[in-house]
Amino acid sequence: AARARRVGTTSQTTRYSMSSAGQQPLTQLFSQQKPRDCAKTPAQAALAATASEVGDPVQRLRAAAALKALTLELFGGSRTVGETRPLPPAVADELLALVASNMSGFSDWDHQHELDDRRAEMTNPRTRVLVLRSEEDGALVGFASYRCMSQETVAVAYLLELQLDVRHRRRGVGSLLLRAVCDFGRAAQRRGLLLTVHLENSGACHFYHACGLEISPISPARCAPAGLAFRHHIMQLLWDAAAQETMRTRGEATRVYLLEQASRRARAQASAAAKATLLMGASKSSESPPTPARAGRSRSSTKRPRPS
Repeated sequence: AARARRVGTTSQTTRYSMSSAGQQPLTQLFSQQKPRDCAKTPAQAALAATASEVGDPVQRLRAAAALKALTLELFGGSRTVGETRPLPPAVADELLALVASNMSGFSDWDHQHELDDRRAEMTNPRTRVLVLRSEEDGALVGFASYRCMSQETVAVAYLLELQLDVRHRRRGVGSLLLRAVCDFGRAAQRRGLLLTVHLENSGACHFYHACGLEISPISPARCAPAGLAFRHHIMQLLWDAAAQETMRTRGEATRVYLLEQASRRARAQASAAAKATLLMGASKSSESPPTPARAGRSRSSTKRPRPS
């Protein structure tokens, strides 16, 4: 099953949730719209460049960061994303403080619970963390974290976090980190990039659209039944035509499944309501007042003894 993730540029999203009580998270979702050509615009072309680009993705990222007077630190990793270097606790605290600062304005932000959950995710050895700092004073400018995984049978780089310090936004740092994650994903033979973004985070939604991403066919916005509330979009940038078709097919199948489940729940609720009505009627009839007893003298009343 797909696992919901979260990411934002101006603030951080939370885990995918549904407002309908008793329902499982929509982990497989989709639409009727075909994914756009990843090379229609310059921004899309930059993100969807092939893996044959000259140079190592780490060196490309370092060089691009140097042009912005930034330095790069890499943590985490696995066999699919390169050498491992554990994320130091002090750096994790610094990154989480930025997350908390960006997330504080969200209506469903649960401070301690979210931070504990994200710390565990961030320090997972399979999570790769890209940290950019100011060359001048070493201050944190922003970071991105991702994990190589399978989503709906498609091998992808899943962007978990993309956070920027408010003082360093609109300088191209966000697009630099996003492009770097795509480069690492292609180098690891991933077939695309996926992420989850909070609906309240309109700035992040606009940013990702501008960078060539689109709402994925497996997003609840595409395949959830009408009337089902949700708080996140799943967005994608796939540079593999077969992967696009797989996601489309999975989304269509999930939509059919969710519609069937909604129909079954509706029938079950109607049946339960009918039974409740019958039981209520039977209960009222059993509460009728008892028939009053006949008046008269008791046969066992006091009879005077016969005289002897």
